[in-house]
Amino acid sequence: NVRPGPAVEAAKQYINSKIPAAIQAKEREAAAAGAEAALNQKFEQAVQAYNRNDFNSARGLFSQVNGGSHAGDAQNYLSRMKQYEAAMAEGELLAAAKNYKAAQGSYNEAATLKGDGPGDPRGNASQMANLGSASSAPPPATTATSTPPPRVTPSTTTEPPRAPVVAAVKE
Repeated sequence: NVRPGPAVEAAKQYINSKIPAAIQAKEREAAAAGAEAALNQKFEQAVQAYNRNDFNSARGLFSQVNGGSHAGDAQNYLSRMKQYEAAMAEGELLAAAKNYKAAQGSYNEAATLKGDGPGDPRGNASQMANLGSASSAPPPATTATSTPPPRVTPSTTTEPPRAPVVAAVKE
């Protein structure tokens, strides 16, 4: 139903330019949607690895989410894992140095980042609290059944015996 005339040539140009451009735009949209879907899938896999405390896998997957709607969230997870691991490492060093109170603080910091994280930060904090209270507790009081300290009497001193002093009496 095309009628010959001056508009036919303009219609051909319009069709030849607009249709390929529309097809390319659709292809770009489909590719972008596919890329976004792939990034979403990587992000979900990374979250699952994080939740099961597989930080090595989670770190690798989060680092691959470098675009899309979850890029910022992925960076937040990476930052939290780094902070968590630093707090746990600091707790281990402080515990080895027998600084139990500071180690407890480091483990508590790790627990606020991921309470059920690898290395059991809550359990370690509790253990440090117990060790800290045991090391700072006063020595146990002596009971009646304990042996009393030896009494110091003049006969048990370490001074050499003195010769008796005899007073000379004049008659």
